[in-house]
Amino acid sequence: MKASTVLGSFFAGLVAAVDPIENCIANGTIQANGYTLRNTQFNPQAIGNQCISDLSPVEAPSLTWSTHWNWTASHSESATSFANAQLNFTAAPLSSITSIRSNWHFT
Repeated sequence: MKASTVLGSFFAGLVAAVDPIENCIANGTIQANGYTLRNTQFNPQAIGNQCISDLSPVEAPSLTWSTHWNWTASHSESATSFANAQLNFTAAPLSSITSIRSNWHFT
């Protein structure tokens, strides 16, 4: 119990130290550390919203993000939305790829 409390406090401190960037616009995006966070929403008639937040430290080569939503009960069944993250990369023709390095580790 004590270890989980210490770890929880440690991680809470990490998240609290970051200024989150939030986007609550339907189909809005946030650029973060080589990723694009997408706030995909399909039903403009739904009542409510969904938000995405980037919680990543600026210097990190990774992504930490969250989402939250608030749809009214009478229209929640018509709310079609999902938050997602996409790695940004430069596409290359498949014919130009001669090898792909990979690493497997089983325990």
